Amino acid sequence: MLAAIAEPLLECSRLASCDSGESERRYGETQYQAGSWEQPRRVVIKAEVTRYPGRAARDNPRFLVTNLSGDPSGVYERAYAPRGDAENRIKELKADLHSDRTSCTRFLANQFRLMLASIAFVFYQELRLQAAGTTLARAQVATLRESDSSNLVAG
Repeated sequence: MLAAIAEPLLECSRLASCDSGESERRYGETQYQAGSWEQPRRVVIKAEVTRYPGRAARDNPRFLVTNLSGDPSGVYERAYAPRGDAENRIKELKADLHSDRTSCTRFLANQFRLMLASIAFVFYQELRLQAAGTTLARAQVATLRESDSSNLVAG
């Protein structure tokens, strides 16, 4: 149902993306009530078409159920998207630095392992800051860990 509501916005994004050759997004909103909901709720729609070199354009619609007021693009970009970025950093800490490996039988040993992973994460964050202006400025921890520093390219 929501996909059908987002279709006109997606079509605008597709046309803009064809013209620009870049990823394009349009925002909108609707009132929607799922079958199990007692009342309609505000749904912010991000209708995005993404383009990456060497790949076909791809529709990427997103739906955010919210009680926040304000412009749909502002709600999505300033309230929702930063939260997702924080969750990505947590995922890196767990997956790439194994902060969730707390299999020791002693609390202090597990606490020490978590502390080491956290310190390593801080170092990787600083490495990202130092890589500003290069291809690694926004790289994930796994990419930084496995990269060859001779391949740094400004850009």
